[in-house]
Amino acid sequence: MPLMRTSLTINAAGISDTRSGVGDVYLGPLVLGWHGPQWDAVAAAGMWFDTASTSDPASPGKGFKSTMLTGGLTYYFDGAKTWSGSGLMRFERNGKNGAGMRPGNQITLEWGLGKSFGAWQAGLVGYSQWQTSEDSGPGASTHKASRHALGAEVVYPVPGAGMFLKGALYKELSAEAGTGAQPKGSLLRFSLVKAF
Repeated sequence: MPLMRTSLTINAAGISDTRSGVGDVYLGPLVLGWHGPQWDAVAAAGMWFDTASTSDPASPGKGFKSTMLTGGLTYYFDGAKTWSGSGLMRFERNGKNGAGMRPGNQITLEWGLGKSFGAWQAGLVGYSQWQTSEDSGPGASTHKASRHALGAEVVYPVPGAGMFLKGALYKELSAEAGTGAQPKGSLLRFSLVKAF
């Protein structure tokens, strides 16, 4: 369940807004994993629910549901698993929002190159998103959105608790708009991952 703080400034439109709250909730009932001597793989399916607020420009919600299919692979370059490379591909099929607009489907590629330093891990990370189909509904255009970012991530396991603390900072290098505006900026993300 994501807790988000979003700041949005569009000078040309006179918009300056900051909001905090719970983002859209993801439920992933199907997760499969495979492990080899120097690799790990995952496949998953789930749904994003439109549970978050969309009432203000910087609200944390998207305003529509999405079905998401995921596949990923991590490869360890050495037997001690101190150097790794990973890629995670996601396909999202978006539903309609309250106004009848259906955003086009999208593919996201997240990647990382990492190094372990004892318990800590650090690395170079990035993501790219491409809209694969046109928006449909009132006011839809034929333009397809995309964005690309580069950043750094640090991971620290909490010994004995089955938890990981993660922090990442991304700088978006480019963003192209589809039907609506596509803001470009920075993303700071903190995550707490708990194994059950």
